Amino acid sequence: MPRFCALPGVFLAVLLLLSADIRAQICHSFEPGTYSHHASKTESTDAIGLAPTANYDIVYHRISVRVDPAVRYIGGNVTSYFRPVTSLTQMAFDLTDTLSVDSVYYHGARLSGVTHSGNAITINFPAAISALDSIVVFYSGVPPENGFGSFVTNIHYDTVPVLWTLSEPYGARDWLPSKMTLTDKIDSLDFYINVPDRFHAGANGLMTDSTIEGSTVTYHWRHRYPIATYLIGMAVSNYEAHTFQVASPYGDITMLNYFFPEEEADWLATDSNVAHALQLYSELFGPYPFIREKYGHAEFLWGGGMEHQTMSFVVAPDFELLNHEMAHQWFGDKLTCDSWSEIWLNEGFATYLSGLCYERLAPEWWYGWRSTTLKRTIRGGNGTVLCDDTTSVNRIFDNTLTYSKGAYLLHMIRWELGDSNFFAALKSYATDPALVYSFSKTDLLKVHFEAQSGIDLTWFFDQWYYTGGYPSYVLDWSQQAGTLVIKLSQSSSNTANPFFKMKVPVRVYRHNGDTTLVLDHTSSGQEFSLQIGFNIDSIQIDPDLWLISAGNVIRKLPAPAAENFIQIVTNPVRDRLTIWYDSHSLNHVTLSIYDLDGRQLDTESVPMGNGDYYSTSLAHLAAGVYVAKVESEHRTLTQRFVKL
Repeated sequence: MPRFCALPGVFLAVLLLLSADIRAQICHSFEPGTYSHHASKTESTDAIGLAPTANYDIVYHRISVRVDPAVRYIGGNVTSYFRPVTSLTQMAFDLTDTLSVDSVYYHGARLSGVTHSGNAITINFPAAISALDSIVVFYSGVPPENGFGSFVTNIHYDTVPVLWTLSEPYGARDWLPSKMTLTDKIDSLDFYINVPDRFHAGANGLMTDSTIEGSTVTYHWRHRYPIATYLIGMAVSNYEAHTFQVASPYGDITMLNYFFPEEEADWLATDSNVAHALQLYSELFGPYPFIREKYGHAEFLWGGGMEHQTMSFVVAPDFELLNHEMAHQWFGDKLTCDSWSEIWLNEGFATYLSGLCYERLAPEWWYGWRSTTLKRTIRGGNGTVLCDDTTSVNRIFDNTLTYSKGAYLLHMIRWELGDSNFFAALKSYATDPALVYSFSKTDLLKVHFEAQSGIDLTWFFDQWYYTGGYPSYVLDWSQQAGTLVIKLSQSSSNTANPFFKMKVPVRVYRHNGDTTLVLDHTSSGQEFSLQIGFNIDSIQIDPDLWLISAGNVIRKLPAPAAENFIQIVTNPVRDRLTIWYDSHSLNHVTLSIYDLDGRQLDTESVPMGNGDYYSTSLAHLAAGVYVAKVESEHRTLTQRFVKL
């Protein structure tokens, strides 16, 4: 339920004065040629009562609000420049019914054909519009707190107020008249935030100026990159600001952190970690996407982080959290999923990239990250990475499926393709001119992996993305001298996905080392015969945790009976005695001939590697009955034979 509070009379009076000033400014000039335009796509399928907004593209927003972190209230206006997709006489914005629409202005005149119901503003124009135009919506009220906390006021350090917004996935309409679909990015943004003068306000882009107005100050943030609505955010408190430069292969990146004064020491200690992660991502995936502006953080009290474009909001300067939100600037902000059903393109990527930071920057934690992420993945059971319920915030942001299993999908693709192909494909994807600063989908990512590697990955996405579950392996093995025989079987947790085709890494251990083998597992019960030049002590499946699997079993089988290794072929014998032996499984064989009294008459070592049969002359022996003794490391075979 929304929480309401009384609005102080003084604050309301100041708000009304601000609104009057804004109305006088609504004719500010705007030059559309200075902004890039992104065409709208088909209306989003993530409808949860969203306004019908497919008939126009947003080109520019000028957001002007007045807030006080000590008061749960917002008031202000949004000027929107839009381009009709087709000629229109009506348009709509998403806005919660909890807030009030004070007025809507078009060409300096107040419109009368405006309705506000069903969490949408519907605006009727006096004539059809077919070219770039603009409109101003004035609104105010007490925002509800939906989703993850779309508009929150709180207290830090016991008494200091803090305010923040968090619009993902459906919260923007709780505080901002907007277009919430994942079909159209705002090409450019100016954000004016008026607050009591003891506070700082952080937002997207660069702060160009701050203007004192009595006991308040207005911070102007300018953003000149396309941005999805849910990535707009503001945070207000008594922040300390810390700015520094990070060198990258593409130029310096300005870092700006807003943190609570009591946390200053912790934040200043993170500078080098942040710099190294920014440099790593730039090297792997191309330039920091918003390099002409900044990257930074604003501290807030939510239990995690949110990747607001150019300024992530985070609860603490934690290594993994900071690297996760930073990764979103490439995967989530620059390239944004085109449906909440494909949210793994945002969250799976950011989760895996934070793991890469352990691998490259703090390798002592890399195995632990994989182990923990794999355990979370298994907890997802038979759920799919493809989100099957975009009306549920908990399902969209399911930690086991969207985050952990999404990350492990990337890890397994890396295993299948190899590092060179994997990272080259990701860089190609992250810099694809058709996708950058726009929207993407899984099929388009798949195209980049396939184009780079030459491997058709349809089977991979069918079994790991569209279908749920995971395999459990049973590995039976035995060694016959130099030959390792493996039978690899599997069962599935999901009957809809009965077999998982994968390259399975198997590590074999000896007393002074180990060797990793790769089994191309294409059917359950598949047998592999592998030449090994040493005696094996033990075997482990996937020791480096490349694969999603659980409950694996390894069984060492006894060696086959010795008669499968050695046999006397000729009996009775005329001139030559012939034996058969398995030359792939034995290291040595000795043949001896005895009379019936046990006296040794002949003995010789059988030359190994000359075939599977050995024949020796008995022409020097008289006719009679003799005993042949054939010895190997596995057994001794004694058999009588007749010499003719």
